[in-house]
Amino acid sequence: IDLTCPFVAKIHKIVSKHHKEGYQIIIVGDKNHPEVIGINGWCDNKAAIINDVKSEIDGNLASKDICIVAQTTINRDFFGEIVQNVKKTCKSTLVFDTICSATMRRQQEAESLAAKVDRMIVVGGRHSSNTGKLFDICSRHCPTVWVETAAELRAEDFAGVDTLGITAGASTPARIIKEVQKTMSDILT
Repeated sequence: IDLTCPFVAKIHKIVSKHHKEGYQIIIVGDKNHPEVIGINGWCDNKAAIINDVKSEIDGNLASKDICIVAQTTINRDFFGEIVQNVKKTCKSTLVFDTICSATMRRQQEAESLAAKVDRMIVVGGRHSSNTGKLFDICSRHCPTVWVETAAELRAEDFAGVDTLGITAGASTPARIIKEVQKTMSDILT
């Protein structure tokens, strides 16, 4: 049974098709993330992988037809900056915005909430890319605590806090989120 996320499977098809047509593939994402490693496999592991807006575009790429895709959990603004950098250097670029719409909505909602509260709690695995992005986004607006489980919450996390927000990574099990909510409620009362 193929359990590949449909959003990721779509990227595989884009990359495979354009690689066979002679395009140089650029993946915007973390080269060590399993999703990016998998995407790269669809172009014989020949993609250029960029995860820094300051990255210099290799001179060899400038003369090639380029196909750009994104790791599904990449921040949209970050993706846009890298795309603009590539377009300045490369002669011909096809851009496929392959950022997961659910991830994008979750990031927007977390940012909106973080701007309104005194502290955010982000729930999710330490190795989860999308949870890490949520933590980064929330941290720009208010003090933010990242926990994997309710056991990591401490009373000090809530000292002097009038309003508190919570968000969770896409792969965080509902039972963990409920446990964190219950523990937060117990601590606060």
